Formats: sequence, structure tokens, C-alpha cells
Amino acid sequence: MSYVYIKSERAGHQGAEHDLFTVGFYDPSGAWQPDSDHIEEDNAAVRVNWLNGGRDAASSATAPLDLLRQAVEELTNHGGAHVGGDYDETCSTCLLVKEINDTIGAIDRNTA
Repeated sequence: MSYVYIKSERAGHQGAEHDLFTVGFYDPSGAWQPDSDHIEEDNAAVRVNWLNGGRDAASSATAPLDLLRQAVEELTNHGGAHVGGDYDETCSTCLLVKEINDTIGAIDRNTA
């Protein structure tokens, strides 16, 4: 199995403000299994490379930090993308933001 990315949304189509690139793989039955969404195509390519066992110029020790930085960048670019509110429970990016905030809250509670 190899991970790939596809352009899953096009800017301007059905109200999308940005292109969206989804990383994932096709299972043996041919069904698409998504892994993550990215606004920047380069970030999707980096994720695919990493998932497929590749390495970039960064050391493997810094790779998780690089992925976190990419996620923060994409989440920052996502802000205000929804009409009528900042949170849409059907949006994978909004759900990710909620999960991150919940995790940060749990860490804060455990370290207080």
C-alpha cells in the first residue's frame, strides 16, 4: 500500500475558499481511506513522503515538530472559512482544531 494525495476540493467550487488536498490510500477493495487534509499542496506531498517512509532534509527527530508547524499553518489559514460562524461540525479541519484544543486543555489540567 502506498499513500497518495488528491485534490479533493477546488477553490470556488461549492463555496470552497481554498483548494484542499487530501492524503490517503486506496484499500484493496478500491475504497478511498483518507488520512489528512491540507490547504497547501506542498504540505500534502511532505505528508505522503513521510507516510511512505521517506525522509527530507530534516532529521527524523524534528519531523513531528515540522508536521505540527504545518498543521498550525494550515489551521491558521483555515480561520473564518465558514459562513455564519467559526466552527462547523461537518468540517474535518474544525474537528481537528477542537481535538487539539481539547488535548491542550487536558495537558494543562494534568500539569496544573
